[in-house]
Amino acid sequence: MGKYINAPEGFVEKVRYIDLGDTVKAAVYTSERCRAFADMRGVRYGEMFNDKEPFDFKTHHFTFDKDELRKNASFDVSFTPWRAGRGIFADANDITSVTVRYEEADLIPYTEEAERMDRGLCFKHSEEREICEGAKYAIEHYETKDGAPVVVYTFRYDPTVVEMCTGTPDGTYDYKDQKQTVMGEAEYALSQGKRVIGAFNADFFDMFGDCAPSGLCVKDGVIIANADSKRYFFGTKKNGDPIIDSLVGKTGLVNEIENAVCGINLLLDNGNIVDVGIGEPFGYIAHPRTVAGICSDGSVIVMVIDGRRPWHSNGATLIDAAKLLLSHGAVRGLNLDGGGSSTFIVENADGKLEMLNHPADLHRPTEDLIRDVFNSILLIKK
Repeated sequence: MGKYINAPEGFVEKVRYIDLGDTVKAAVYTSERCRAFADMRGVRYGEMFNDKEPFDFKTHHFTFDKDELRKNASFDVSFTPWRAGRGIFADANDITSVTVRYEEADLIPYTEEAERMDRGLCFKHSEEREICEGAKYAIEHYETKDGAPVVVYTFRYDPTVVEMCTGTPDGTYDYKDQKQTVMGEAEYALSQGKRVIGAFNADFFDMFGDCAPSGLCVKDGVIIANADSKRYFFGTKKNGDPIIDSLVGKTGLVNEIENAVCGINLLLDNGNIVDVGIGEPFGYIAHPRTVAGICSDGSVIVMVIDGRRPWHSNGATLIDAAKLLLSHGAVRGLNLDGGGSSTFIVENADGKLEMLNHPADLHRPTEDLIRDVFNSILLIKK
C-alpha cells in the first residue's frame, strides 16, 4: 500500500526556467530517479518526456503559459517512483510533492541557452569515398571552440538510385523480444539477395523490456508498430520519395509509407533550426548521435557522430547536430537514437560490410560495442 513521503532535503536539486516566448519551459532536477506531474491552481501538467525512450528520470520538464506562471508564482510537483523499491520509494504507489517558487528574475532567455549548447564546431579535414553512382560517404574531423575533437561520419545518397529500407532482426515483422546488431540485420538483407551499401541504427526502443520501438515502424509497407505515434519519423513513401514527418493531423499518411523508423526532435524544417531540446540535458549534453536529413537538392544524408571517447570524439549537442546537417545542405532533419546505439556501416572497397565508427557504451568506454537494437536503416542499391 502506497504512502505519502516527506521529500528529503536536497531532493529537488535545482529548477531552471527557459523563456520560449509566450510559454516557459520549467526543468525540475531531482537527486533520485522518479516520474512527476505538476499542478498549478488545480490544473494538472504532465511531463513532456519520460513516457518512452530516451528516458531521463532525474529531469522533469513542464511547459506553462508565461502569464499564468507569473500570476500564480508557484506550482506543485508530485513525484512517484520510476521503479518500485528504488530510492525513497518502497512501493509503486508511494508519492511525495514539492512546492516550487517562480521568480521572473530566474527566467533564462532562449538565445542565451541556445548559445550555451552551441560548441562551435570547426571543420578540419575529411576523407571521402564514392561507393557507387549516387552514394558516397565521408569521415569528417572537427574541433569544438575548446579544441576537443569530434568525428562525424556522413552518408549521402540519391533516393532515385538507392532505396532506404527498414532492417529488423532476421527480417521479422514482429518486434516482441527481438534484437539484433545493425550488422546482423544488414547481413540478413544480404542473404536475401540485396546489395546493402549502408547500415545505421534507427529508432529508440525498449532496451529493458520487450524491445518495442518508441515510434512508428513500417517495413515493406507493413506497419510493425505505433500507427498512432506522435513522434517524427524518417523513411520513404511508396512512390520512393524520402520523408521526414509526423502522423499528427495527417489522416491516412501512414498508408502512404513504405519504410519508416522513428526519432524525436525535428531538428530542421525549411532550413530553420526547430527543436534542439532547449534546456534539456538530452539536448545540451554532447552525446553520440545519429541523425537524418533531406537536402535541398533532393539527396538524403545520414550522419553518425561519435562520442564519449575524449581522445577520439566528444559527441554533439542537438544544436551541433542541427548545424552539421545545415552545413551539408539539409533543409529538414531528424534526430534518431544515439548513445551506445550509434552505428555507421558501409560497403568497403572490397565489397564487404565494414563498421567505420566507434560505438561507445557507457560501461565499455574503450571497446567497440555493436549494440543489439530492434530496427535499423538499410540503404539498398536499386
